[in-house]
Amino acid sequence: MQKKKVILLLISLVMLLTSCSSSGGSGSKDQSNAKPIINEVMGFLEEIDLGESLSLEIIATDADNDKLSYAFVIAKGEGDIVANGNKAKVTPSQVGELAVKIMVEDGKDNTIKTVTTNVNAPPFDIELNGTVKEAMVGDNIEIEVLSDTNNLSYEYYVVKGEGEITSNDNKAIITPKSIGDLEVKVVASNGSGEASKSFVMKVFGEVNVVGNIGFELPNMERLENPKTQYSAGKFNYPFPLVQIGVDNLREYNQYMLDNLETIRVGVIDSGVNYEHPYLSKVNVELSKKFRQDYYGDEDILDMNYHGTAMTGLIGADFNSDNNFVGVAPNVELVALKTSDTSYDTANALDFVVDNNIDIVNMSFIHVYFNEQLQNSVQNASVNGVIMNSAIGNQGVNDAGYPAKYDETFAIGGIDRFYNYADTNYCDKVDFVVAGSSYLSTHHDLREGELYTITGESSGATAIFTGITALIKGKYPNISQSEMKELLKRYSFDLGTKGYDEQFGWGMPHLYTLMNKVLDKEVKVFVAKKDNNNLEVLGNPKNYSLSVFTNLSNQINYEFNFVSDAPNHSVFAWIDVNEDGQINAGDYLGESSNGDLKIDVTKQDYNLM
Repeated sequence: MQKKKVILLLISLVMLLTSCSSSGGSGSKDQSNAKPIINEVMGFLEEIDLGESLSLEIIATDADNDKLSYAFVIAKGEGDIVANGNKAKVTPSQVGELAVKIMVEDGKDNTIKTVTTNVNAPPFDIELNGTVKEAMVGDNIEIEVLSDTNNLSYEYYVVKGEGEITSNDNKAIITPKSIGDLEVKVVASNGSGEASKSFVMKVFGEVNVVGNIGFELPNMERLENPKTQYSAGKFNYPFPLVQIGVDNLREYNQYMLDNLETIRVGVIDSGVNYEHPYLSKVNVELSKKFRQDYYGDEDILDMNYHGTAMTGLIGADFNSDNNFVGVAPNVELVALKTSDTSYDTANALDFVVDNNIDIVNMSFIHVYFNEQLQNSVQNASVNGVIMNSAIGNQGVNDAGYPAKYDETFAIGGIDRFYNYADTNYCDKVDFVVAGSSYLSTHHDLREGELYTITGESSGATAIFTGITALIKGKYPNISQSEMKELLKRYSFDLGTKGYDEQFGWGMPHLYTLMNKVLDKEVKVFVAKKDNNNLEVLGNPKNYSLSVFTNLSNQINYEFNFVSDAPNHSVFAWIDVNEDGQINAGDYLGESSNGDLKIDVTKQDYNLM
């Protein structure tokens, strides 16, 4: 019992001592003390770059005015701290998150605050070594990325153009794959920041183009129906003159027409209205009548229409106000008025020989053979007279006289779209000309009409006579056989390739013939086109046209050039006036890559 009392006494003593210790002593907190307050951390930044420092200043207060002390500890990340009272300089030593624990004490209690900043890698720059401004397709361009910063990673991109990139760390090989501009971008990264550089190279490539060069048939689609193809106050060429290139001669080489020899042309037909205002070239005194009618034995006045119309097609006066023109301005026209008999035609041909007439037009046929006519044709041929005769309009496989004779040019007809015009056809046909529905001079001015509609092989023959008059005017001593070979070479081959019985040797084209275009060279070059400016790429290449046997021939070309332009055109140019400039009236063709059809250009171009 006594032992239990002692134990209880000891327990009570321990409890008393413990209570005394809790309520007092040097390690106790004063329940009446106010904790310090951290009002502001000055100089704090949410992010800084590695290598920079934070200059912190702690603004703290204590309600009891106790003396405060300060402590700074790095709680996360790595760095150095230099503290001086309430100030500290914090310098990170690695990239990433840096947490600084700040403790303020008043000797009795403390307050702790943690601030966190993000430490970025310092900014850096890169330079590219080995870049070029120009390269060829397939070249390997080696570049190197230079920087003062270590431990970088690299990415390479093609921004514009086509190319391949093979890279190894800070080195790469750039291989252009197409002509044009190639832009490459390099991006370097240090994990938290990037630096980039781009460069552009102009990539050239060797281009090979192949194709054929040939002449373009004149385009008739733009011409209206002959009854409405003339507009008041504006001159429009009838489509036969466009087809054979007389329009181009008048527009671009009028000087050539002005300097031709005057050629005397006889028109064996129904006479002529020599009072027509546009037929001033008719030599009334030399003209002769070989038939009888009520106008008297010597009068050549046309009562039929046919002769006046044929005469107008050959050589009506040019005047832009009257909206009409004949083919040949260099003619003296002689009307030989006949009946429909072979005898009158034979007599008229004898008159042609006796009166130094150079060319004779016979836009008619006789059905039957006549020996006198044959003899007169042969005599005219021996004396150098060029005879042009219509093949006939019956649409049969035959020819009338005098077209049947080898000494004459036998002429058939086509329409404005180069289709056979249902005139006669056979192995006597030499050439064809547009021969359907176009205007010519009217025979009867009492009706108030200056024009009439004519056509078929008659009109085609008259147009052809104008062609021969122009050729004869340029080459006065040319024979009919020589003229035939020249016309064959300067004709478009229509129908089946080569000679055929509908189109003969084809349709002559005067503009190429009078300019002897096939004796020139065609220049092939590549250029970038900007309106009327042509920037030539590479050296042009010349091809001879001497191999052409007619205007429908083609020659092959192959052209290699170096270009930086993905969009270019191939041009074929014939310098008609041989002045070294592309002028209206020259031949020019354009193709993106392939066959070239050349035609008369109506525009000047500047070669750059």
